[in-house]
Amino acid sequence: MEINSWHSCLLKDIAKIDMGQSPSGDTYNEEKIGIPLINGPTEFRARYPIKIQWTSKPTKVCQIGDILICVRGSSTGRINIADDSYCIGRGVAAIRYINKEGSTPYLEYLLRFYTQQILARSGGSTFPNLDKHSLENIDVLVAPVEEQRKIAEILSSWDKAIALLEQLITTKRKLKQGLMQQLLTGKKRFKEFEGGEWNTIPEGWSNIPIGKICHSIVPGRNKPKKFDGDIPWITTPNITRKYISENDTNKFVSKQEIRECGGKIVPQGAIVINCVGDFGIIGITEQEIVINQQLHAFICPANLSNEYIFYALTIQTPYMSKLATTTTIPYMNKNSCESIPVFLPPLPEQQKIASILSTADTEISTLEKQLAAYKQQKRGLMQQLLTGKKRVKIDEPQMPKI
Repeated sequence: MEINSWHSCLLKDIAKIDMGQSPSGDTYNEEKIGIPLINGPTEFRARYPIKIQWTSKPTKVCQIGDILICVRGSSTGRINIADDSYCIGRGVAAIRYINKEGSTPYLEYLLRFYTQQILARSGGSTFPNLDKHSLENIDVLVAPVEEQRKIAEILSSWDKAIALLEQLITTKRKLKQGLMQQLLTGKKRFKEFEGGEWNTIPEGWSNIPIGKICHSIVPGRNKPKKFDGDIPWITTPNITRKYISENDTNKFVSKQEIRECGGKIVPQGAIVINCVGDFGIIGITEQEIVINQQLHAFICPANLSNEYIFYALTIQTPYMSKLATTTTIPYMNKNSCESIPVFLPPLPEQQKIASILSTADTEISTLEKQLAAYKQQKRGLMQQLLTGKKRVKIDEPQMPKI
């Protein structure tokens, strides 16, 4: 086999593939008797599996460093790395390089790159399965050993940069969540607003149902029959960020159609919340919209900051879930929506709190965009490096900067 030049081959030409075999169920245990068992995606995590159960009579055992890939069900193609010897069940295969000089990290990237080809071999079913023959006969393009190591080093540096950004975003989100709980309940205040006696809420604050300070808009029951206007039609899946606009939908209705179906126009600056299913989906309208029956809207008067109300409602998700009428799908009616309590400081303090939280959101959004760009650049780099379109210089470091 060629090892000093690029060449095409089948996966079985460069890798040994061991398909898992589930041991007898009566050997399973949680007392750590035997060796840990991996049956499928239940044990998979971001990179290394976790140990949930053991088997006293292992069947197929993987080696430390093996590439583990799910071969059954909706998680087919998902990859982890064995950090221990595991018994692998029928939902998993273990893959390792035949050539001891070959780079296992490179083989991992190669497998990730060919995921689409792997899934295509599953027949495109909703719950695909991969057998040994399908895995063995995946066509791959393989680099020389020295280039393998350099390619893996470069892509690994990108993965580390991505992981650092993800960790930073997670930290920022946790800090923001803690800040919200403090600021929106008056437990933490800015110096210019401190003073007065502290009881359950600060002096000058109130704890009041939102229905008593905002005007409600309950949408009509009927869905429009025609979408040929210019007013955005918004449903729950369209609310994916703080502000809601025409960019979030591809359906638009006319004022005539709104009148005919009994709909209501929600004005710019209103707060929209989801009142069916998953609570805590909230947005602010950037323009006039029309909402469906699963949503509820509040219009803030001039003495309220709509951004403050947005954040104040965001921390009330547990209250909404507790208050909801439980059927097959939980929901809140008009009275329930209007009863959601908010801590309400004077307008200047509302604006200050909203400004601080909005700044935190902007920082997180900037990092998320950077993360998306890194992932896109890495995908492009994989396409270039793993096909030989871009060749690497063995002695030249290539790392992204954060």
